[in-house]
Order: sequence, then structure tokens, then C-alpha cells
Amino acid sequence: MRRRNREARSAAERTIWQLAETAGLQQNFTLGEVVSVVAKAYETARSVQEILVSPKEMANAAPLGSGFNYMGDYIDSIIKSARREVILLSPFWDLATLNSVFAALAGDARIAEIILLLVDAAPARRVETIVSSVNSLCAAQRFRVFVHRVAAGDRGRDYPHAKCLVVDRSAGYLGSANFTNAGLERRFELGVAIRGQQAVSLAHVLEVLWSTGSLFKLAWDSGGSLKRGGQN
Repeated sequence: MRRRNREARSAAERTIWQLAETAGLQQNFTLGEVVSVVAKAYETARSVQEILVSPKEMANAAPLGSGFNYMGDYIDSIIKSARREVILLSPFWDLATLNSVFAALAGDARIAEIILLLVDAAPARRVETIVSSVNSLCAAQRFRVFVHRVAAGDRGRDYPHAKCLVVDRSAGYLGSANFTNAGLERRFELGVAIRGQQAVSLAHVLEVLWSTGSLFKLAWDSGGSLKRGGQN
């Protein structure tokens, strides 16, 4: 593969030349050398964005080196790393699972702000119940609860269905699992670990959802009382 091919059209060829020129290489390459360099580069990329799976038995069954990780372990690890902010969006959730997730907060992470974006499809459930549960675990932290209330007769239509978690706008989870016992422990679910600019962008999207008030309205913040605007 000679230098005259540096303007190669395919993405793979451009990647090969970029790697070669970064290393300052000006000689010919064998096919084996090219494959080795590119494989190493893509192996590094896979180690950053891993596939997350639950239940744990599925992660254990995945071939070693395939880039799989148990979803629960990954979520615990990024929650433990929190120092400034944790944003959680889940259309289906239960209080026991929320408590379990935030129990992973390290002692020096108690300064992190918790922002919950929740769908309330159960009219009998009161926001105060949510707040009481979260506050009992995270009493020293600021937290805000934003709620999308599903109107009677509107189930299954026009409500947020994404499930994601972003920590310090630097790491996160995006996938199919709700933050329920079934979602994180029993049902087969898949997701991806996100980092860097992807985490920054996802946090920005979520911020738009709560700041515009189009889908989520502030129901509670720890600096005040119940916000009646939480009634959609």
C-alpha cells in the first residue's frame, strides 16, 4: 500500500492512512501489518463503548472479550463516580429500584445533584411518596423531580419512552431497561455505555426536555415545597 493511495475514498482506507501518518511511517505496508494496526484501533474503540446486558446470567454467558458487561455493575460503577450531577430518565420505575441505584453513591458523592425525569402513569401515586423515598437516602443532596403525568385514557400514547442515565455529563447508559426490578434484574435487556461527547449531548437533550416544560414539569425540588406545576 503506497503513499499515492492516501486519498483513498473508503472510510477504512482513510483510517489506515491517518493511523500511518500519525505514526510518521513512510514505507510500504504488508496486508498483515495493516490489519494488525486497524484491528488494534477498533479494539480500543470497542473497549470504550461496551454493550450492556441484563440479567447477569446473560452477561456471564457472553464470550470473553466480546465487549459485554452486566448492566447493573456498569450503572453502579458510574453512580459511584458521581461528583456533580446524576440525571435519570425512565418511563417505568419503582421506588425500591431507585433506592438501590442511588445506594451506590459514594460518601463524597453526596454533593451531587440528582435530577429525576419520571413518567407517572399511576394516578394514585403521589409525588410526595417519591420525594420521601429519595430524600431518605439522599438527604444531604439537592434533588429535583420532574414528572410527565399520563392522562386518564391516554396510556400507551404520547409519553416519553427513552431510558437513560447520565453522570457528570461524562458517562452514561442508554438502553431498553426500565429502572425496575424486572428491567435491571430479570428481563433480557440491552444497552450501551456512553462516554465523552455523547454523554454531554445526551445530557443536553434531557435538559431541553425539562427546561422547556413540554414533556416534563417540575414537581419537586429539595430547596422548596411541592411544585403544583408538576400536574401536566
